[in-house]
Amino acid sequence: MIEAIVSELKRSLPDVSVDPIGNVIGKMGKGKKSVMICAHTDEVGMLVKYIDPKGYIYFDLNGMIDERVLLSTKVDICTDKGIFTGVWE
Repeated sequence: MIEAIVSELKRSLPDVSVDPIGNVIGKMGKGKKSVMICAHTDEVGMLVKYIDPKGYIYFDLNGMIDERVLLSTKVDICTDKGIFTGVWE
């Protein structure tokens, strides 16, 4: 993801770099004014733990996330047979 962001920024900014912890920094102009664009470049994943007979899928979190923010969130389940979309309940 970091490489993709760097590539896109380099299309319009003369100075793009990545610091030791993965922050992408793009600079333009030499004046006193500046603009900062902040976005997450990581993704929180979940691992399928169990699928019950009714088709409900139970997950283990892969990464730190507050489960309360997931309620009613769209999820994509990637399988060998394609991507299936569901909703976190």
